Amino acid sequence: MSPRPSSTKVRRAAFHYWRHETPHGWRMTCQICGIEIHPARDFWAADHEIVRAHEGSDDPPNVRPLCKGCHATKTYTRDLPEIAKGRRQSDSIYGVRQSRSKLRRPEGMHYDWEQGRYVRD
Repeated sequence: MSPRPSSTKVRRAAFHYWRHETPHGWRMTCQICGIEIHPARDFWAADHEIVRAHEGSDDPPNVRPLCKGCHATKTYTRDLPEIAKGRRQSDSIYGVRQSRSKLRRPEGMHYDWEQGRYVRD
């Protein structure tokens, strides 16, 4: 993945890719709810459909315009939990984060599931 690009550069690329001309000037369409966005007046976000943490690119088909409400909903309900889960799984697999529990299997013993306790080997 490339170093984090300038958000202005990504927004500019998204604007040039997704814009359409109307009699009143350039407009974009929110790619989730479909409302028309006036880029100079309305708040809009250049959102990654596949997030950068999951190797999403910064190219315009992956970066799309979203209105304020759709961007907040998508970010907080889908993107952030998925990124956090991916980091937890990666940390667990590669040994970055280890268990904080002080409980360890006693030497020379194994857990007997029928008795529900550790027994000698």
